[in-house]
Amino acid sequence: MYNRFTFFDLETPNRFNDKICAFGLIHMVDDEIVFEQEFLVNPEVYFDTFNVELHGVSRNMVREKPTFDKIWPEIKKYFIDSVVVAHNARFDLGVLSKVMHHYGLEMPEIKYSCTVIMARKRIKSPKYSLDVVSSFFGVELLKHHNAMSDTKACQGIFLKMMTGYGYSESDVSIYKSNLSNHRGSSSSFTPNRTYTDRTIKVQEFLGIIKSIIHSGDFSIASIKYLKDWMERHTELDSELVYKKVKAKIEEGDDLRVCFLECVDPVKTTDYNAINIDGKLFCMTGNFSFGSKTDVELFILAHGGKIHPSVTRAVDYVLVGNEGDPGWSYGTYGAKVKKALEMRDKGHTIKIISEKDVFGE
Repeated sequence: MYNRFTFFDLETPNRFNDKICAFGLIHMVDDEIVFEQEFLVNPEVYFDTFNVELHGVSRNMVREKPTFDKIWPEIKKYFIDSVVVAHNARFDLGVLSKVMHHYGLEMPEIKYSCTVIMARKRIKSPKYSLDVVSSFFGVELLKHHNAMSDTKACQGIFLKMMTGYGYSESDVSIYKSNLSNHRGSSSSFTPNRTYTDRTIKVQEFLGIIKSIIHSGDFSIASIKYLKDWMERHTELDSELVYKKVKAKIEEGDDLRVCFLECVDPVKTTDYNAINIDGKLFCMTGNFSFGSKTDVELFILAHGGKIHPSVTRAVDYVLVGNEGDPGWSYGTYGAKVKKALEMRDKGHTIKIISEKDVFGE
């Protein structure tokens, strides 16, 4: 059926997941490896400490490396007329499409298979993260979150499943990029004209906070600049993020945690156990697991229920890994904002990420 496969994995420099700092690639034709290489990439953006600690790639390591637009012409052929395979493929393809969009490159329509989805169809496991599935199939994973190591593990898992369980057309999907207005970690603040003036001001406020986080400059001068801006925009007094920051500044508390929670309330939330059975879910964003229908069917199959909007009855607001370029506040949109406001008033609604339900 298919005899050309491209396995790949990528690593990102920061929480925005819209740039690449490293990726591994293996291309097979007729069961033989014809190309295998690990690339370090200059993403031209800052690095989060969390990401560096996870994959080991730092800004200094890629400072003199080529940017992605210089590498793409070399590898483009491996993504065309082949089936692209990755573990949690829609996440990797989503990052790839954002990078392509940033550099003005045309993202081809890609045939792909996801080893997470394939594994869910074939085996029962408490988790389907790369390390767990590798262990299940006896596939070597030398260094988890190293791009080449993860690529080789993905290849090994795929070949084990193909040999042991078969491979069919149903394992192949099509990825089409639909990005038009993505604004990521390297983009300057550019208000979308469809936003209200108030939302634009909140975006600007969060943009100042992000710049402080990214630079690590929590000096008196930096915070004074923020305070001066806030004093000029008291019309935002009722906004939850504005109130939280204002209170922390007045109390003289450490602002780092508060800033991180305001910028990305989903990422800074951590729940040890998610109970699906009998719980009501509201979904927002795009999901690596599949379409929203796929996620809904999974929740329903495990005894959960779905609601289209955030109400007092909702137990969980489930946020997709791939986000949404239309979200008003960058890392979240109106549903998460409403949930945060309800939670601030004492409601027990929980905001969780896709990885809390499906793993990495």
